[in-house]
Amino acid sequence: MWYTPTQLRAAFFMRPIPPVLTQKQQVTRQYKKVILCLRDHAGHHRQQWITDIGEARYQYELNRHETDPLQIDFFLKKGEDWLKYYAHWAPYKFPDSEDGSRFQRNPPVPEALCKDESVVDFDYEAMRDFGDVDPTTKTWRLDK
Repeated sequence: MWYTPTQLRAAFFMRPIPPVLTQKQQVTRQYKKVILCLRDHAGHHRQQWITDIGEARYQYELNRHETDPLQIDFFLKKGEDWLKYYAHWAPYKFPDSEDGSRFQRNPPVPEALCKDESVVDFDYEAMRDFGDVDPTTKTWRLDK
């Protein structure tokens, strides 16, 4: 089937447009990432973290009223470079989230271990490995 140029133009302009964040949304998200990065580096020193947040907030407030889009993009790039440079090697993850310390702490037992044929006879294993059990009576030898 052949399409006319008008139909092709209409199809081109009617395609879905990917969502683009505004500069304000980008700055807000970047600020949150900076705070989380500072939290990862502060560890359990909460007062140090609060001080670092104040310094980061001051840096963002210096350029809050900037209206030039090129200058704002420059500051965003500078912030992304800072985040890449200071990224923590082991960022904090909430315990219940995926990869957290309590995520799937007690996973279900595999089905293979629940079947009868996979049960281990520990007396036989001890006799075979250590030789301390008499194989005819399956009792422990006390003469050693």
